[in-house]
Amino acid sequence: MIARGRLVQATSAMINAAKSLIVTAPEDLRRSLEGLSRKNLRNALSTLDPAAGGIVMALGSLGKAWDLQDREADAIEERMKRVLEANAPALLAIYGCGTVTAAALAVAGGGNPERLKSEAEFASLCGVAPLLASSGKTERHRLNRGGDRRANRALYQIAVTRMSYDQRTKDYVGKRKRDGKSKKEAIRCLKRYIAREVFRALRNPFEIKGPSWKDLRPARQALGITLVEAGKALNVGFQKVSYAETGRLMNVQFLEEYDAWLKSQAKKAS
Repeated sequence: MIARGRLVQATSAMINAAKSLIVTAPEDLRRSLEGLSRKNLRNALSTLDPAAGGIVMALGSLGKAWDLQDREADAIEERMKRVLEANAPALLAIYGCGTVTAAALAVAGGGNPERLKSEAEFASLCGVAPLLASSGKTERHRLNRGGDRRANRALYQIAVTRMSYDQRTKDYVGKRKRDGKSKKEAIRCLKRYIAREVFRALRNPFEIKGPSWKDLRPARQALGITLVEAGKALNVGFQKVSYAETGRLMNVQFLEEYDAWLKSQAKKAS
């Protein structure tokens, strides 16, 4: 995890250096690189002819190094995922918890999570246990700056992902804000709730609730539905549907949503 983090940091530095050089590049090259996505910019830079010399050669070198480090980081992440799938699949099943996030939480839990006697103790370990900062009739909780900051950041990442894509989380944050809490305070409450989920996953690393991914593809094929059609109905890319059907996406909430949709289609067809 540390090695991947160092690669990501080095890649970020390369991206910043490349963007600085692009500003001074020849006009035709500069225009061809404007507005490109991260991946497309990397690919465009890595194919520049080094024989051109000057800025073009420098940009080409940065592009090739960027591409190499991306590949190394992806390879490390894939190895991390295999370790998690073998030892703590329940972490990967948490909504919004990707490979890197799950790894940070697994490290925080340690090789013996049974030593954590309660979810409140784990919340304190991650720095999300509430610290009372009330004054008079105003009841507030201040930011907890203690605990494992990497795990705290992982919980924050899960919270942000859910706030963007999960309607139940959006409703929860909205209710907290209507109760008078600020957005930051609502996120702290959400992180505390997520810490409870993570604690249960650490204590029961192989316990995954919800439908089995193995039943999804046969059910879809029996209905004559294509991956593309399923993706459109669920408002996701067909790749996500494929990952769910092959066990590469251990997202319980999405599996439940997909399973419920398939059952509704089967009911209509009957």
